Amino acid sequence: AEEMVLGLDAVRTFMEIPEARLPNGLGLVFVISCDEVKVADALAKGRRQGDMPGTVFSQTDARHYLDRIFQFRLEIPPFPRNDMRQYAIKQLIELPGIESDLRSRSVSIDTLVDRMIHVGVHNPRNALQIVNAFAQAWWLAKKRETEEIGTERPGGLHEGAVTMHPISLGSLSAIKVNFPDFYRDLQNDPALLQCVTDVMVRGKPLQEQPIATRQLLAERYLRKRDGEADMPYEARPEHRALRQYLSSLIDLRWPDSLQSLLLLSEDPITRKFGSKATAIYASLVSGDKQGVLEGFGRHIDDVSTFKQDEGRLLLQMVEELRHETEARRTNASLVIADLVDYFPEDMSHLLFGSCVVNSMILPNSDAVIYGERSEGW
Repeated sequence: AEEMVLGLDAVRTFMEIPEARLPNGLGLVFVISCDEVKVADALAKGRRQGDMPGTVFSQTDARHYLDRIFQFRLEIPPFPRNDMRQYAIKQLIELPGIESDLRSRSVSIDTLVDRMIHVGVHNPRNALQIVNAFAQAWWLAKKRETEEIGTERPGGLHEGAVTMHPISLGSLSAIKVNFPDFYRDLQNDPALLQCVTDVMVRGKPLQEQPIATRQLLAERYLRKRDGEADMPYEARPEHRALRQYLSSLIDLRWPDSLQSLLLLSEDPITRKFGSKATAIYASLVSGDKQGVLEGFGRHIDDVSTFKQDEGRLLLQMVEELRHETEARRTNASLVIADLVDYFPEDMSHLLFGSCVVNSMILPNSDAVIYGERSEGW
């Protein structure tokens, strides 16, 4: 903004040279390419001292000031949204392999671009940035899905982890380019996308969201409404464009987990059980019973029994404990002992029958049983 004001002052200096002082036949013409609205805003913010010449106090004053400088204007209208879509389609078609990859997954480029090139994309530069972000992520995901099959190396992806969800990847690419701060928060907590959508777009109560994300939502994305009991929160002004884009994705069927699409990599636990399991497993080996319950969403309902798939997931995690240290196995055994009543009745015997931890503290008992993998205790 300061450079804009100084630049205009320099132009005025030359324009105020008396004609008599210029050589015969010599004139000066300045051609300035600019966004006049932003220049006027810079003037309004930068010239508030009443004792300075050319004082500007408002946007109206700024336009009058510019009228004294610009004698002729050639205004370029904004690019139509459809042009940006067609431009993005053209760029995607020219990228090697993308169109055939999408066709093999029964996804049309038009459908993908409808999600990526939203109403906030006004110029070719922005459209190309989104297309390039998608292409880069797509090629890297294909390479990692193919080369890491059958390995336990960190960084790989299980087959289809990303490439089975091109529409979701395209939408996340648009978020990455146009809402980078939100994208970084998503990388730390993929569940934040659903939480922000629920509160900002669907109008669900903030109290229904996971405890870990409530504070982040209240601090960065939401503000309180005055006198509104039913919907006490709304999107902050700087996040209204984000709310608009998320509204356009309200009918999109996201994959169960976004972690693979956001990080383009998976640790062994994630690759085996899915990204939802990462936080649950971390809580399990840390001895954090409440964290395990929150991972399954048991902190917001009254259901005291795990679903069949949730019980199986914990059983599989118990199997993985053989790779952990003794301290972590002990932490996990304490949590499992506390949660045994949450398991369906037909799974309780499997829990103890397949346990491979060094020690298991049984509920309602002072006994500690030691053993290795066996058919039973």
